[in-house]
This record gives sequence, structure tokens and C-alpha cells, in this order.
Amino acid sequence: NLGELAQSAAERAAWRRNSIADLQHAVSMAPNGGGVRALYAVSFVEELDMRRFLAEGERALALAPTSDVVLNAVSQSLRFLDPDRSLLLSDKAVSLDPLNPFFMSVQSSILLAARRLEEAADAARRTIALSREERGGFSLFEALMAMNQVDAARSPFDK
Repeated sequence: NLGELAQSAAERAAWRRNSIADLQHAVSMAPNGGGVRALYAVSFVEELDMRRFLAEGERALALAPTSDVVLNAVSQSLRFLDPDRSLLLSDKAVSLDPLNPFFMSVQSSILLAARRLEEAADAARRTIALSREERGGFSLFEALMAMNQVDAARSPFDK
């Protein structure tokens, strides 16, 4: 019912405000921590405050330019704003931890957003090879469907 939906939306908004407040506190406790700064930056994506996301994301990257976690977090949220920069950051994260299926999965989603479908499908296949638990199957399905390869998209895990 409509009342329950409104209450649920209000609860989610309150949870997000509390989460951002918690992250602000964490940043104040560790102002030079790139990882916590990256999480703080990403919290603004959900709030649709892209200006603050970009500012905090740049701070996180400046604090921890070689952190695979920071590179991955910022690249994932940047994929629709600046796919080329997002892919550059994702490439760095993958190069730092090439066996991390989550990073490979993020790279596949960035390539999908950039409409680089063959590369997205390849990254999704690498994700599946690293771990069948990650979202590689979904990314592969999306890429293959976008390339109109319906038969190939039906069962990526059976191949």
C-alpha cells in the first residue's frame, strides 16, 4: 500500500543520511585514508550529488593513487560520467590485483557502459573464469544480447 511505500522510502532516506554521517565521521578520524574517502565519495552517487562525488573521488585518488580498492570504487561509480577515465582507473585496479573477480566484473560493466561490447564480453568471460560467484554471467548476457547474439547469451555458464 502507498503508506508502507512512503514509510519504506523515508526509512531508506534516513539510513542513507546516517551512513553518510558515519562516513563523514570516519573521514574526520582518518583524513588521509584513501579507502574511507573513496567510500565517502561513492555515498554521494546514491544521493545523486555528482559534484561532491567527483571532488571526494579526486581526493581519494590523490591520497591513495595505487590502491586497488580506491581505484575500483571510484572507477565503478564514474563509468556513466566519464567512461574513458573510469576504464583507465579500472585498468589500474585490475593490474594491481589481476585475479580479483570483482574488479574484473566492474571492468566488464564499465566496458558495457562505454558500448565496447566485445571487450565487455571478454572481461565478463574472464570474470567467470576467476569466479562463478561474481556478476560475470550477467555482464556476459548483457553484452551478448546487445550484440544480438541471443543463442550465445542463453547460457553463458554452460560453455
